[in-house]
Amino acid sequence: EIILLLLLFKPVVSKSTTAYILSFIINLTFIAKILNHLNLSIISYYQYTYFTVPRTFYRYLLPISLSKFKNILLKIPSYIIVYIINNMYNYTVCTTIEVYKIRREKSDLHIFHDAKGSSHAKIILIGEHAVVYGHPAIALPLKTVTATASIKVIPSSSEQTITSSYYDGSVDDMPKNMLGIKKLILKLVSDLRIENGFELHLSSQLPAERGMGSSAAVAISIIRCFYNATDTRINHKKLLSYADIAEKVTHNNPSGLDATTSASDNPIWLIRNKEITPIPINLDAYLLISDSGIKGQTSEAIKIVKDQLNTDEISTSSKLAALGRLAQTTRDQLANNDIVGLGKTFTLAQKDLISLGVSTPKLDNLITIALKNGSLGSKLTGGGRGGCFISLLKTKKEAEVLAKILNQHGVTKNWIEPLS
Repeated sequence: EIILLLLLFKPVVSKSTTAYILSFIINLTFIAKILNHLNLSIISYYQYTYFTVPRTFYRYLLPISLSKFKNILLKIPSYIIVYIINNMYNYTVCTTIEVYKIRREKSDLHIFHDAKGSSHAKIILIGEHAVVYGHPAIALPLKTVTATASIKVIPSSSEQTITSSYYDGSVDDMPKNMLGIKKLILKLVSDLRIENGFELHLSSQLPAERGMGSSAAVAISIIRCFYNATDTRINHKKLLSYADIAEKVTHNNPSGLDATTSASDNPIWLIRNKEITPIPINLDAYLLISDSGIKGQTSEAIKIVKDQLNTDEISTSSKLAALGRLAQTTRDQLANNDIVGLGKTFTLAQKDLISLGVSTPKLDNLITIALKNGSLGSKLTGGGRGGCFISLLKTKKEAEVLAKILNQHGVTKNWIEPLS
């Protein structure tokens, strides 16, 4: 079709290839606009097989030379020419215009309906705190422990409220300890141009302040909920960018590992601002995640490490680098089914975390009990100063037995996760 048109409509603007092509495109545009304006359709091609093309059509609308082809063109069935041009128009100009119209219509309508969004917990296998300073860390998603956000639209109201286990009321009046979530919600409302009233309900199976990424999981669920409610797609990078709004308020200087893992279905290898890579796990073992019953204090733990860097930079940097090297060792052990080696790596990492000042006497005692009752290796997970710790065991039965023993010593909840 293009070749036929090139032969029939030879521009006379210039002999250069570029000018020839540009002039040809301009000619087609003029033809397409006129045909569209006249509302010619496929029916007219067959109803009016032959018709005389007005001379003014050629003279004023097509800046081309027809002296050699006028007679030929007038004898060619007009529906062929119309069909070719209109067909090309339909596949290019029309498609672009229609997509644009649809997007404008959707935008103008402010689509907003009831919706849900979800995320899940995470635990850090290794690399806590070291990841904040450029060393690698590995995190594992816990897909059975979920956080869910659901929106109910209230069209007749402009009031935007939230219900959760911490607070019920207006988004504008959310308490200080939910400031990160408040900023996130307000940003989403602004960016997605939401004007309707709504009730946002938050539900989470994750215990707060236990190193399982509770705040990140809730943030991810809220973002997905709002985007689902507006029928808008969101890419992974933008998802994490929104989550960072809440995480920066909650954790001061977050590594991004919590949000990245809560948004992923795969274990994550992370080097801050450099690499985020899903990694394989080929380990015939089980991980027991135990809640110490003490709220973790991530912000305090981050400050402790930062203060140590200011007072003893060489020693603290050495400990952080050692945790980074243990993360690389862990990655190899996970891929090669080195269960015993991984257990030893966990124990070595815990010693470094103790020396950094982010563990507590109760955590240390529970980890000692775990090591004496079948654990191949145990360590705290997350920010520390409380929260959860993990233990590596060969079988599910061994994990269940250890969980019962730990419950007798103050552990409030346990989760068993297969690593195969």
